[in-house]
Amino acid sequence: NVFLDQSQVKADGFQKLLEFIYTGTLNLD
Repeated sequence: NVFLDQSQVKADGFQKLLEFIYTGTLNLD
């Protein structure tokens, strides 16, 4: 399901953003 895939991608991106805010480092793996 494309909608679910997009939601998962947004969730992953948001998690990386939170991690960047708290750690000051951004990991683009």
